[in-house]
Amino acid sequence: MTEVVQSKLQAQVDSAVHEAYVRAVYGELTDFRKELAVASEGAQQLVGATGTAQQGSAALASAAVGLHAGTERIGAGAQQISQAVGQVDQAAEALTKAATDRLPQAAAQLVTAASVAAEGLHTLHTGTSQVRAGADTALADLRQLATNHPELAQDAVFARALRDAEQADATAAGIDDRAAAADTGAQQNLAAARDLQRTATAVQQNAAALNSPLRLLDSGTAEVAAGTSTVAGGLDALRAGADAAKSAADQAHDGATRLAGTVDDGLHRIPELTDQQIAGAAQVLGTPARIDRTNLHPAGVYGRGMAPFFFGIALWVFGLFAYLLLRPVNRRALAGRARSATVAAAGWLPAAVLGAVAALVLYAVVDLGLGLDPAHPWATVALLVLGAASFVAVDHFLRTWLGVAGDVLSLVLLVLQLTAAGGLYPMPTTPAFFQAVHPLLPMTYLIDGLRVTVSGGQAAHLLRDGVVLAGFGAVFLALTALAVRRQRVWTVARLHPDIEL
Repeated sequence: MTEVVQSKLQAQVDSAVHEAYVRAVYGELTDFRKELAVASEGAQQLVGATGTAQQGSAALASAAVGLHAGTERIGAGAQQISQAVGQVDQAAEALTKAATDRLPQAAAQLVTAASVAAEGLHTLHTGTSQVRAGADTALADLRQLATNHPELAQDAVFARALRDAEQADATAAGIDDRAAAADTGAQQNLAAARDLQRTATAVQQNAAALNSPLRLLDSGTAEVAAGTSTVAGGLDALRAGADAAKSAADQAHDGATRLAGTVDDGLHRIPELTDQQIAGAAQVLGTPARIDRTNLHPAGVYGRGMAPFFFGIALWVFGLFAYLLLRPVNRRALAGRARSATVAAAGWLPAAVLGAVAALVLYAVVDLGLGLDPAHPWATVALLVLGAASFVAVDHFLRTWLGVAGDVLSLVLLVLQLTAAGGLYPMPTTPAFFQAVHPLLPMTYLIDGLRVTVSGGQAAHLLRDGVVLAGFGAVFLALTALAVRRQRVWTVARLHPDIEL
């Protein structure tokens, strides 16, 4: 007793220690997981920040490259502007010299020429006006003459003179109009030449004042070009720094990504446990071994589970004792002309009917008196009747074939089936001999089928058991018919047997 108490007490203490240890470990693991979750969030934020720095450094490097290219273009443009300003300065100097030396004299000459042209065109217009007036007067006189002297209308010379006068009048009118237009244009040109002469002085002053700004612009563009060169050098340094910053940002981002991946992997490997799960784990590790047993088809009380076995024994014993009271073969029928199969069936049928009645009485007593309550009552009754008929067929054959020795053999088979039919113990726990003869015994299938009908089970087993029991009955009836046929041959030993019961 002290040894049993000691082992039980030690097991309980070990279990309590294990449970307390597991609770502490899992509690610390939960806290560590929370801290690791905070580290995971920080790592993810670091990944985001380094990603932003990576993008910014990449943008800075790209902007530095673009700015360097822009400053180079600005320097090139400034040089071109400086060259263009130099050329404009030279042109301005030439313009100033021309405005100083030639513009006043040219303006005076232009005014003189315009004045002479205006006077000439005015004189011309005066002459054309007089010609036009004379042509109009001549034409009017000819027309008056034609009116006063109608007979001149028939004169070809007069008619031709009249047409020439009309054409001359039209020509004089056109020339006079063009002369008037030319006179007006000459007067306008003279006014414009005089305006140009007046503005020549201002143009000369403006041309002289243009040289100073152009020189300033030329020197400014030269300084811009030099400044852009300096800026380009600084941008080269900026681009180198931006490239270094981008490389550092890439390395920082890669390191942050690997750190976040490592932290996340560690976080995912640690389970998130509740208090109930921690308690369950502590209980499992404190008591790691647990046996669960499930009975798919419970028999309930002990006697209900043993009923199939005792049903089989009772029916087999009935078949054994039936032919102690009944004759296995009718002597008159054996000596008659009936077929052997008919004689055999006639000897089997009364005992089989009595066996079926006995099976029904046995079932009624066990069910109504002891509360068997099978899962499939009608299948149980049918299987009992079939088992009784099959067992009677076996005992009938042994008695017909061997006589009294058949009863002894039937009793031996009963003893063998008590251990080999599987009614008491599972067959894998029995010796190899009993396992070998187990599928050859009829009581095996009656017990197996009654277990299905009483407690429940696979219908395929029940169908197989019924077919096999029916097969046993049919086979032993056929063997009985062969034994009957053999007994119709009389021998000296049958006429004078050594022992007769």
